[in-house]
Amino acid sequence: MVKPNKIFLSFFVLGFFSLLSQTIIIREFIISFGGNELGIGLFYFFWLLWVGIGALLVLIFLEKFLTHHFLKLLSFYPILSLVEMVFFIRLRSFAQINWWEFFSLEKIFLYLFLFTSLISLFTGIIFTLGVCWIKKLKKETTTRIVGASYICESLGSFFAGSLITFLIIKLTPPALILLSGALIFTGIILWISISLRDKLSVLLNTLLLLIILISILSPQKIIHLFHNLRAKTLLPKAEFVEEVYTPYQHLFLGKMGDKLIVTSGGQILSTIPEVIDADKESALFMAETNMAKDILIFGWGGENLIVSLLKFPIRSIVYCVEDKVYYETVQRNVNKEVKSKLKDRRIKVVFSSPRLFLKKNKRKFDLAIIYTPDPSNLIVNSFFTKDFYQLVKRNLKERGILATRITSAENFLGEEIKNYGSSLYYTLKAVFPQIIITPGKINWFLASEKNSSLTEDPLILKERLEKFIPRTFSFPPTGFYSLFRKERINFVKKIYINNPLFKNFTLTNNDLHPLTFFLNILVLLRYSNLYLVKFFKVAFLQGIYLCLFVLLLFFFLRVHFLIKIGNVKNKRLIFNSKLFQFLSGFLGFSLHLLLIFLFQNKFGTIFQLIGLVNSLFMLGLTVGAVLGRFIMKKLPILKAIIYVLVFQITIVLLIYPLLVKLNLPLLFQSLLFILFFLTEGIITGTSYPLSAKILEDNHLSTKNIAASLETLDHWGGALGG
Repeated sequence: MVKPNKIFLSFFVLGFFSLLSQTIIIREFIISFGGNELGIGLFYFFWLLWVGIGALLVLIFLEKFLTHHFLKLLSFYPILSLVEMVFFIRLRSFAQINWWEFFSLEKIFLYLFLFTSLISLFTGIIFTLGVCWIKKLKKETTTRIVGASYICESLGSFFAGSLITFLIIKLTPPALILLSGALIFTGIILWISISLRDKLSVLLNTLLLLIILISILSPQKIIHLFHNLRAKTLLPKAEFVEEVYTPYQHLFLGKMGDKLIVTSGGQILSTIPEVIDADKESALFMAETNMAKDILIFGWGGENLIVSLLKFPIRSIVYCVEDKVYYETVQRNVNKEVKSKLKDRRIKVVFSSPRLFLKKNKRKFDLAIIYTPDPSNLIVNSFFTKDFYQLVKRNLKERGILATRITSAENFLGEEIKNYGSSLYYTLKAVFPQIIITPGKINWFLASEKNSSLTEDPLILKERLEKFIPRTFSFPPTGFYSLFRKERINFVKKIYINNPLFKNFTLTNNDLHPLTFFLNILVLLRYSNLYLVKFFKVAFLQGIYLCLFVLLLFFFLRVHFLIKIGNVKNKRLIFNSKLFQFLSGFLGFSLHLLLIFLFQNKFGTIFQLIGLVNSLFMLGLTVGAVLGRFIMKKLPILKAIIYVLVFQITIVLLIYPLLVKLNLPLLFQSLLFILFFLTEGIITGTSYPLSAKILEDNHLSTKNIAASLETLDHWGGALGG
């Protein structure tokens, strides 16, 4: 007789390898997608959708065929994960999207639907089959089997999340992490196959184990293979230099001639050295400030600008870079000339959170430059908020100037770009009374108090630059006449300032309402399906009404249900338990995603810590499933279900005042996040045993119970995504 405990071990290793693969793959998707948090929700939607489909396939027609091949199915799991990783690395190539282009919603939906299916479909199939298999081997209630399977899977996911976070922090290459996880998974499945005397499964897993071992013993070849895959997508014509995963971003460096090309999150961040644009920017800043002495620069990719500014007789430059790994990577790869210039004694590099630096800083600056890309993610958006501008203002001298930029258009500014630029203007206007804007493909917004040296007069700027122009400088003082053409300035002002939406309503970008981030997404999505873009716009701007519509829809559906089958007790209980499982998955995962976005907004390190926050959620699910089995013995099931839903809603209501409104120290905020990730997992985890108990009491089969719970839980989570 086969021991069911060995099958339970397969659930543990399934959860372990599933979360490990998911963490690696979602990071690769974020890189290919362009580092945008919108992609996280979309990724989880399709991933969870396919898990539910897998369980449903077993319920409908695949059980008999697949049960005989359960262990053989497990053998293919690591292969599929590696294939899926390669697919997401090459996502832009498959979709025929260049590095400078943003995905249309139609394309990203299509390729996410296809590529997420490999691992997640198998996860749903394997979980449901495993429960059915254990039921045949063990004389135990379905409720206990489902609960135990769920606990083992969640516990495996917790260990995977903790391990992968440690390996990511140690900058272990993702391909080696995935291969190491595959080695553990295949080794355990091989041991189970030997115990169960499944000869074909033993053969398959032995061969796979040998292939994985050979690959791990040749790490440089594997790393080089994945570097080449990435290079073909990002920089096909460049010579590969280095690839680095930092806590905040993915960096890929290549060389074309004497130029070092640095990409971040799949987008080109800078080309070093680059003189013409850098000299143009430094000329603008130095002329507008009438020769700034002390300069503060935020962001990354500012090396060219710093080299250009050093040509002027300035006193100091403070370069505040939160991502130390980024700075060190660029420093060791730039040419000797740039490297020596960046060692100038006037430069001080500060590795700190910009906000923490601004709160602790005692110095005052003539000029603060926010040198970041457009706010296409929450990390960058934090540099474009009213809250951040207020902090910068406190660190400027009386006549100090703030400079920030966005990408615009030369001659035609559509509705999306107009609103995007207006959001930046009116956010700055809420802090600084005087603002000037430079026209062109890049709009520089320079803001200050009214008594500053800011001017739109090209003659004044020309005369200022002539007084201190460096000997070797590519931007001529007369260049200001083309930069500040009056008709171009008036055109931009008319578009950005005379925008009725912003003139009539108090709309600004702040930490709690990332308006500029959202409007930038609309700019990026302007070539997508018009109706999809309109839906996202309405959902963001009229979110409360959309929420009320959903609540009303649920209310009318509930009334319809009560009229139809409300008096049939068995049907009512079965439906209610399934609805509870769906709502539990929906609320639990919606809350989990909300916490992820809040965490990203506060700390900006979700790229590094996504495995950890998911592992905390999984630990909560494990504890919750154990707690659910205990609650069943102490409380009536229906009363327990009501308590669980009330607790879930209470947690949602507590998040806003505790994590958003209260200005707590970072340590307390970190502890609160840990507590919330655990708690929402615990509450969500109680649903499996409670729902299983009701379904079993109403005489549903084991297959039906396992498939229904797996499908509804993950589809609820998918809707939350």
